[in-house]
Amino acid sequence: MKHKYSFFLAAIGFLLSLFFCTSSFAINYPNKPANTDFYVDNANLISPSDRAQINQIIGKLWADKHVAMIVVTIPSLATEDATATTVEGYTRSLFDFWGLGSQQNNNGILLLVSKDDRHARIELGQSWGHQYDAQIDAIMQNDIVPQFKQGNFSTGIVNGVKSLSALANGVYTAKYQAPLTPIQKLVCSIIVIVLIGLIISLFRSGRSGWGWALIAFLALAIWWILRNIRIGGGSGGMFGGGSSGGGGSSGSW
Repeated sequence: MKHKYSFFLAAIGFLLSLFFCTSSFAINYPNKPANTDFYVDNANLISPSDRAQINQIIGKLWADKHVAMIVVTIPSLATEDATATTVEGYTRSLFDFWGLGSQQNNNGILLLVSKDDRHARIELGQSWGHQYDAQIDAIMQNDIVPQFKQGNFSTGIVNGVKSLSALANGVYTAKYQAPLTPIQKLVCSIIVIVLIGLIISLFRSGRSGWGWALIAFLALAIWWILRNIRIGGGSGGMFGGGSSGGGGSSGSW
């Protein structure tokens, strides 16, 4: 009898665990924006003219500083089957689900607005390191929330994007250096091998002249390849395995 009772409790526990696990995976996330856009306006809060302005501001930030910023609006957490979490938790999980930013350049910025929950969140990638929480909070409380309180959602979002872009431009001054592609690695390896062979040959023969000039040319070629590898603009590369955890700010109205 005791054995049957234990088995019954274990079965209930197993079914409950399946229920909660299934519930945790049932949260909906918006699709990533198209390559030409830097926003997902599922709550229809952004005017057409402001959508164009957001694309212009963030597009320039992406091209100049390689900072990945996206704006997302949702009707509510309920519409995303996320009532078991908070707006803060949902924003962080969306950030990680998308992989905003990259592992090498984890400086993503996600501005999420949940209209019916009357709550917004700015979430930063890990590279920010909580160094700018005060500035981010000022942007939320001074530039975004006051406009939201007046029902000016589109204006508040644009204000936030402008201020976040200004902050990012002041912080991330270095352009992102992309890793070498396999072909570029192969070319560099061949050049290095040729260089080594030439140097050994010249030292053994004691010759000078064109051989050393060729070595200088090949060394310059390697330098040029390494110097000019940059990741260009466009939103397609904004999702490269970045993660949240660099700080942020929440606001309500």
